[in-house]
Amino acid sequence: MAIKPVSLPAAAGLDFGKGDVRHFSPGDAVDVPGMSNPTRYLAQRDNAVAEKLNEVIGVVNNQEQAIPLSIVRTVIPPNEEVIVTNYRIPAGFESRVLNATVGATPVSTNVELNIYYAQGFGNNTGTSIVTTASEFTGGVQFYQVGEFIVTLKNTGPISLEMSASVMLTLRPLGAQGTLLVGTIIQGPTGPPGVTGPPGPVGPPGSGGAGSPGMVWQGAWTNGHTYNANDVVSFALYGSIVSSFICRVPNTASLSSNDPGTDDVITWNAVALGGATGVGTQGPPGLILNAPTLAFTPFSGTLITGSDFVSGDTTPDGYVGNIAASGTYTNVSIAEFKITSGTTAGNVIGFLFGNPQFYFTGHGTIRLPRVTDGAAFNYANAYINITVADNGTSIPSVTVNGQTLISWGTTATQTIISSGVTTGGSITVYGTSHDTDVIISTGVTAGGSVTVYGTESGTQTVISTGIIAAENVTVYGTESGTQTIVSSGVAAGANVTVYGTESGTQTIVSVGIANGTDVTTFGTSYDTDTVVSSGVTSGVSITVYGTSYDTDTVVSTGVTAGGSVTVFGTIHDTDTVVSTGVIAAENVTVYGTESGTQTIVSTGIIASEGVTSFGTKASQTLITWGTVIPPTATATNTHSVSILSLASPASDYVITVIDPHPVKIQLNIFGAQNA
Repeated sequence: MAIKPVSLPAAAGLDFGKGDVRHFSPGDAVDVPGMSNPTRYLAQRDNAVAEKLNEVIGVVNNQEQAIPLSIVRTVIPPNEEVIVTNYRIPAGFESRVLNATVGATPVSTNVELNIYYAQGFGNNTGTSIVTTASEFTGGVQFYQVGEFIVTLKNTGPISLEMSASVMLTLRPLGAQGTLLVGTIIQGPTGPPGVTGPPGPVGPPGSGGAGSPGMVWQGAWTNGHTYNANDVVSFALYGSIVSSFICRVPNTASLSSNDPGTDDVITWNAVALGGATGVGTQGPPGLILNAPTLAFTPFSGTLITGSDFVSGDTTPDGYVGNIAASGTYTNVSIAEFKITSGTTAGNVIGFLFGNPQFYFTGHGTIRLPRVTDGAAFNYANAYINITVADNGTSIPSVTVNGQTLISWGTTATQTIISSGVTTGGSITVYGTSHDTDVIISTGVTAGGSVTVYGTESGTQTVISTGIIAAENVTVYGTESGTQTIVSSGVAAGANVTVYGTESGTQTIVSVGIANGTDVTTFGTSYDTDTVVSSGVTSGVSITVYGTSYDTDTVVSTGVTAGGSVTVFGTIHDTDTVVSTGVIAAENVTVYGTESGTQTIVSTGIIASEGVTSFGTKASQTLITWGTVIPPTATATNTHSVSILSLASPASDYVITVIDPHPVKIQLNIFGAQNA
């Protein structure tokens, strides 16, 4: 901190002679001059003392002074560097870094303190002048007209609370420079004085020793111990001899901390030698037996199956609008090939690509082959699939004994035939066309049987001898004559049947037995028998009628241990409850809106819970009743499989089980050598 100058009033000092003072003496006149002159002599001596003292203060204030920087403790995230302060060097001054140190809580070696110098003010970075993970001492380089930028850097994997201390020094550029505080003690320049005679030799000075200077140590020597401010010569690039000053005490180690390797922390350049001259660049030298590198883009092939259903191409790059039973030849795949320059036929190839598709069904990815110009057929290539909708990565798998899930096809078929047994449940999705038997004789499930019907065509949804330990739920179809549930279906809990929208049918036929209840939903069109003779339930029977044409809602011989509730139809002649309906508690019937009929109540329509479920998938993805071939594991959202074919080895069958198209990314990588 600068010393403030002494400022005294002039006090009309009177010079008696070189600062001497004549005191009031006997015999002096007792008047104003006689009384005031002694005090004026004293005032003049005070002025002389103040003048000389201010000269001393001016010298002291122009010496180099220490300036500590204020740095707040800061939490630094992993692998980040944060600016903690910018210090501007005042105009007319120059400054250097005297000392810098850094630490962290918890204690860590992954800390770094950096100080940069830059012109101007407010910069983010500049020329690096200090980098330390512990402590830096004794910088001798002064900087002017700019700023120091101080940063803390966390080089480790966890957040650290870091603290740092930085001490600068500041001095005026010259004797006439502005002081650190206030202004220099300097009045107007007076006329040159008369040169006086040489003064006597002064006493020894009382000031301390000056700052240590450079200590020349000659050529840098490996294994030698160097201290701060030692200066050595070192040959850069083998011939350009330069000089460097040591910043951090060290034991010399070639290629570790020599001046050519570490000229930032351990050593700083003092003087760099110049090149001896620049000649004409010679021709490039020959590289003997160099390997050959080749990068080749290819187009793989997607061969779509008959069940392939593609969505529209998405804005985020998933390719859609691809037809079924076709070939798509724009699968982007690339090969990187390295051919040895010393051994003939020694080749290594890498195949990679990340094509994206939007589909459901199955298709075959055919990788580039030797016949296409590739280095190999990549029989050991690796492919996995990322399902973009939920981010699941699915490797190639083989599944056996899974819960049975089925989708129908577009042709006449049997979805599940006789003798199928599962310990969990059976879920069946019907077909979209033609005559089908959805579940045939002798199907057994330990949990439940759920069947979704089809959209068109005559069919039997559940046939004779279906057994489920819990329940049987059947959703009818949209069109065509059919039997929804046939004779001999048994369920331990309940039977629920949803009818269809069109076509003559029997919703529940003869001999349905259930321990709890039977609930049926009728159809919306054409003649129907909703519940036929001989249906028995231990609790109740609830029937919802149809919306059009002649219907028999409940026919002869229906028995319920609890109650029979019937909702009639909307239009045309109906028999809502027919002969021989028995309920142990009550029979409630809701009539229809139009047409001749037998009703019990008036004008009530109940539509809740009447839902008809068709299907949207038109393929067979899993078949059973025999040994299940390799296929996919069902995830929570999708079922996707990858099946590598033994022949040809470059073909991979990709199968997606989902009622809707799914975003699929293929992550392809292959490596092979010969």
